Amino acid sequence: MVYRRRRLLDGATEVVLRPDQAGDYRLDFQRQDLLRGEREELAVMLNVSDRGNQRAAAAADSGGARQAGSEAEPRIGDALGLDGSMISAEPPIDPIAEAIASIDTDDPAVISAAASAARETDNRDLAAALWRRNRDLETEYGREARVGLFELSVAAGRLVDAVSYADLMAEYQEAPPTASLIVLTDALISAGDGSTAATAIERTLALRTDPATDDELLFRLARHYESDRAERNLRRSLGYYRRIAGEFPLSRHWEASRARIEHIERHFFHVR
Repeated sequence: MVYRRRRLLDGATEVVLRPDQAGDYRLDFQRQDLLRGEREELAVMLNVSDRGNQRAAAAADSGGARQAGSEAEPRIGDALGLDGSMISAEPPIDPIAEAIASIDTDDPAVISAAASAARETDNRDLAAALWRRNRDLETEYGREARVGLFELSVAAGRLVDAVSYADLMAEYQEAPPTASLIVLTDALISAGDGSTAATAIERTLALRTDPATDDELLFRLARHYESDRAERNLRRSLGYYRRIAGEFPLSRHWEASRARIEHIERHFFHVR
């Protein structure tokens, strides 16, 4: 089945398809309502018969066969009562640009709802395009957009974009979600950019306190300042280890932090 064109007809979108050969076809269509998060699916079964061959066979039987090598034109079969060589139907999935254009409003609440719905249906590109329309707002919708863009960038492994959105959030005195921040900082450290990771963590700790996860961030800072050649600072590292040992007795990093404290205090007298 070959796609021919798409056009607007009486306020509806019409897609024109043409079968390239005779046979049975199953066409699956899908339409999404981004605002409601709803999906509508439709399956159409078609039988395409080759009328040219049918006419040639009939002509041969009557002594008027067509010349060999003539091409027959495949057409939609009579089984469905269709008399043309083309069919029209709703498009399976609207392109991103068309979906954005269909949301003809500047209402940030509507845009936010559409972006969330797009993300729920795993249409990340559309969600990002919509959130970018709200990202500079100094409202709850702006914060939601900045958080969404940050999380999408982290999930996609786009470290530069993720750091950029973290910087943007900092301008609004907002802290990025800890779970995504941990993924980002671990990726940055693995990529050899521990300095950027440390900056992001320290900035987040200055903006908010989260007793459930701060030990994870503190431990990464302590390890960075203990082992990074360019930014090694044992005094700062020791301070972070001590915070974990003193403030997070149930942390999975508690024993490791105590061991590092003893090691640094034993071998580096000047940082006690």
